[in-house]
Formats: sequence, structure tokens, C-alpha cells
Amino acid sequence: MFVPYHSTKGGWTVTVPEGWARTTSGTSVTFTDKLNTVQIDAEPSSAVTLASAKKTDVPALANSTRAFKLTSVTQVTLPAGPAVLISYQANSDPNPVTGRQYRLDVLRYELFHAGTRTTLTLLSPVGADNVDPWRIVTQSLKTA
Repeated sequence: MFVPYHSTKGGWTVTVPEGWARTTSGTSVTFTDKLNTVQIDAEPSSAVTLASAKKTDVPALANSTRAFKLTSVTQVTLPAGPAVLISYQANSDPNPVTGRQYRLDVLRYELFHAGTRTTLTLLSPVGADNVDPWRIVTQSLKTA
């Protein structure tokens, strides 16, 4: 089951799985359940393009992400509008007890509207079948 969540500070609405833990910091909200995560953030920005994502965002992710491995950078269209999709793999944060890290598939959608960049990031263990849940989340995103 999925429920809507609205961020007044971020100016966006999205439908997320019911019962997932929520953490909020400013305009950023993270929903987690085990190794699956939905992160949404909105901040003032210049326009997001395929070229700017390749030139700026991918190198920034490579420098700040554990074991970053780029899969693709593509232009996509969501109901909320055109977006850049950066697909990659990364390692999770280490488990605080065991130190173990998990390999994750990451889908990072970057949308631009009225001077604001909204970033929707979906993380799941490599090979997890999250196609349908992730589609519900991405198709439900609305920006102000």
C-alpha cells in the first residue's frame, strides 16, 4: 500500500510505501525500509540538462559515493516533466554493528521547474525487483 506525502518546504508531493521510516532535514526527506530507500530533495538551481548532468553531477557523485559505477545518463519524461536520469551502482553505508556494506542499484531523477531542482533518488539492493514500486513513486511525483 502507498500513501501520499507532501513537503511544504520542498514544494513537492510523492506517493511512498506505507510504513517506511521517514527522516526530514530541511527540504530533504528520506523514506527507508531495510535496504530500500526513497530520497527527495528540492533546492534552488539553474536548469538541469543532459550535458550539465554529465559535466557536473556525475563527477560530483563519483567523488562523494562509495564504489560509484556509472550505468547510464539519459533524458526521460515523468508526469512531473522532463528529467535527467542518472543510473549507477554504489555501496551502502557500512552497517554500524557488522561494518558490512551492500551493493545498491541507484536511480537518480533530476527535474527542473521554476528555478528549483527536485532530485528523486531510489536505492535498492542490486537485482531487487522494485520496478513496480519505483514506477508508482516516480509517476506520482509532483513539483510546485
